[in-house]
Amino acid sequence: YVAGLWYSQSDYDRGFVRKPLIPGTTVAKSDWLAYAGNEALSVFGQGTLKLSEQLNVTAGLRYQMEDVEVQFDNAVNGGAFAGSDDDSVMVGRAAVQYFVNDDVMLYASYARGYKGQAYNTTSSFNQFQADNPVSTEDSDAYEVGIKGDFMDGRLRVNANYFLVNYTGFQAQSGIIDPNTGAVELSLDNVGELETSGVELDVTALLSDNLLLNVGASWTDATIEEFGTAQCYNGQTAAQGCITDPELGSIQDLAGKPLNNSPDLKVVVGLDYGFNVDEKFDGFMRAHYQWQDEVNFSLTQDPLTVLGSYGILNLSAGVESTDGRYTVTAFVNNALDEFYVTALPNLSSLYGATALSQIVPRNAERIMGVRLKYNF
Repeated sequence: YVAGLWYSQSDYDRGFVRKPLIPGTTVAKSDWLAYAGNEALSVFGQGTLKLSEQLNVTAGLRYQMEDVEVQFDNAVNGGAFAGSDDDSVMVGRAAVQYFVNDDVMLYASYARGYKGQAYNTTSSFNQFQADNPVSTEDSDAYEVGIKGDFMDGRLRVNANYFLVNYTGFQAQSGIIDPNTGAVELSLDNVGELETSGVELDVTALLSDNLLLNVGASWTDATIEEFGTAQCYNGQTAAQGCITDPELGSIQDLAGKPLNNSPDLKVVVGLDYGFNVDEKFDGFMRAHYQWQDEVNFSLTQDPLTVLGSYGILNLSAGVESTDGRYTVTAFVNNALDEFYVTALPNLSSLYGATALSQIVPRNAERIMGVRLKYNF
């Protein structure tokens, strides 16, 4: 068993200055300083009871109290906003393990999760947001699975099915500030979300020198309830965009997939090791990762979809048998596959179709030599 007390205090300062988009005006101009504080105290305990040689039961609880506060000073319009809030919650976990034999274990678990309140400090921050922080996120997670070693330990298989229901799911999306026309990242509660899927992890020793790793996951992440989501740029009434007298242009995302969540991901790795001489060992490695298409936009914008892609990384080298020296030649993204990690739609800002993109370093082929010394 384990039991204890936990306390934390965090203070964040954030300043942001942006020149006007159009010189001589205040369009998209920002100049503000924000402070956000968080203080949390919790008591927790978890224990495992061995009911038999084969059966273990685990249970745990955690009670937490949390306070949040914010201060925001806007130098553009002279606005000064402040607010605070508090919350308390009880979460827990229960799990069962059944050991079929020394090599195979079956398990099932349930966990109640929690993510605290937050302040979304952006250029459009106001007193309403100071009085109403982004609400808490709660989750109920269920999982069943198997972990086993087979073929005298040469094959290891881990597989599981999971189901998670979220209430008040906190998600980030890009919005256009109606007052300045600037693009901002907004943190909002999506309402209810369900994600479920299957994960598989296989490790196989194909020979004394060759190791194979395969990982795969299939995930169905669906928004169950979010009737006040913003419309994407150019969305029509026929595409589900309606006008609310208080909220403006909104849409109902119930039944839509969660953004940035590919249905299928696969990873395959091969690791070949060999002896060079009594002081050095050699290795050759190949790693391939593939993922299904994703939509980066929570609003389901059809222009922000990234198609499926795969990245192949190769490396080879030598290392001393005592582990102190390693020399590695590598080629990352050997197939020179281009991809992006974000694809914001800026069309409403520029009055015409305009997409931005964030391109990671590994979106092009990179070659090099890496030297490592442990001391």
